[in-house]
Amino acid sequence: MRVAPGRRARLPAVLIVAGLVAAGCGGDGAPVVSAPTESTSAPGTAGAGAVPAPNVPLAPPSLPAPAPTGGVAIGPGGVPVAVVGGSDGQWRVRTPCEEEVVRDAVSYLPAVEVVVDPGHGGSEAGAVGPGGTREADVNLAIAERLVARLRSAGRTAVLTRTGDYQVSIASRAELAVRAGATVFVSVHNNTVPDGPAAGPGTEAYFQAGSPDSRRLAGLLHEETSITLSTHEVAWVADTDAGAKPRVNSAGTDYYGLLRQAAGVTSVLLEVAFLSNPPEEALLVDPAVQDELAAAVGQGIERYLTTGDPGSGFVDPYPRAMGVGGDGTAGPGCIDPPL
Repeated sequence: MRVAPGRRARLPAVLIVAGLVAAGCGGDGAPVVSAPTESTSAPGTAGAGAVPAPNVPLAPPSLPAPAPTGGVAIGPGGVPVAVVGGSDGQWRVRTPCEEEVVRDAVSYLPAVEVVVDPGHGGSEAGAVGPGGTREADVNLAIAERLVARLRSAGRTAVLTRTGDYQVSIASRAELAVRAGATVFVSVHNNTVPDGPAAGPGTEAYFQAGSPDSRRLAGLLHEETSITLSTHEVAWVADTDAGAKPRVNSAGTDYYGLLRQAAGVTSVLLEVAFLSNPPEEALLVDPAVQDELAAAVGQGIERYLTTGDPGSGFVDPYPRAMGVGGDGTAGPGCIDPPL
């Protein structure tokens, strides 16, 4: 197997059971501490001939702890949601369908290094392979393995969805922003290629105008392409496969997920073509899902710990409009039990 220049050894496959521990913290990640008060004795009442008590200033009132406006809360149902206010035990959160509710008895993470977004979910199956494989299911399988690997490496990582339920694009992006994530990766599989190709047709979309997002996309494309190339199948691809931006008519990011996550280094990754039978067979294989999770994890780790530039950068050809909206929750969106 050819190893790209600057590529490091892969992370070991480690199985973990990770629990999230509650921490009472403010929106900036600092512990929630009430303002200190100054203890003073009130002066006594002066009697006849008594010396007046000195003018002792009153102690300032005790101030309530500031309500956080960031972080991730995880309820008994295990669903991660963005915190928009509240305090320990009574968090105000944004649900996957964009409802603002108060939840108690949850774990709270004031900040997260990596947010991993399994694309689609619920009624939004995404692409469906010729064998009936739903993209949403493959996305989740890879993302779960990826988060497990990141946690085993000591990274704080969460998913935007933990089951087969709908999450609006706006909610996915808001979770990454309010978590203060260093890296946000959305995992997808592709469909409708231009035609046969000599190798894997992975596409990694980065935020236009962001050198950090561009570098992350190049590293993810590099790692996943090398991993997939170890398998000999009849590949398909778009003619502009690679790491690239995609902009709308206003010159901003076409994909609402990348646009709304501005300020967080984000990449939308399209790994292999689910519509191609040989590639569908790869994507449903748990061993290949592990390989892809390891490849994406390696790309993230290289981004966080090295200055490696990545590779596979291309200029995209123009595409017709279609899925570049803001992705707000529709009337049919049903929240999972939190």
